[in-house]
Amino acid sequence: RKGSKSLEAYSCNIDVFWDLSSAKFGSGPEALEGFYVGVVVDKEMVLLLGDMKKEAFKKTNASPSSLGAVFIAKKEHVFGKRVFATKAQLSADGKIHDLVIECDTSVTDPCLVVRVDGKTMLQVKRLKWKFRGNDTIVVNRMAVEVLWDVHSWLFG
Repeated sequence: RKGSKSLEAYSCNIDVFWDLSSAKFGSGPEALEGFYVGVVVDKEMVLLLGDMKKEAFKKTNASPSSLGAVFIAKKEHVFGKRVFATKAQLSADGKIHDLVIECDTSVTDPCLVVRVDGKTMLQVKRLKWKFRGNDTIVVNRMAVEVLWDVHSWLFG
């Protein structure tokens, strides 16, 4: 689907444009290629997601942002029983990493394990007492904040 939405906030004209009509998806909910989502504020592209950058600028008639953009965060909610696997790019020019999150609740002492490219980066033991928490892991000299809440998996 293609579309746009316009609104005004804080004396600024804000336009959101998207084109998902030729998007290709993998096994997850995120489009992999063939799409764009752009946010234009006062004719300046302040956010552009996707690989169809030329088409986005052509459709919006916007100028590129004067400030360089940096990917800040990605949040996913996982509803499952044991293992979640995905691929993630942690920086704009970084490589794509294999990310696996495993929550083993079948044992007497449940644990949560986070692996990046097959390497265990975080292991939370005594999960019955630490069912919510956060920790920082370092991947390619980049700090990545990991937050978890497995209360419903353990007690739900």
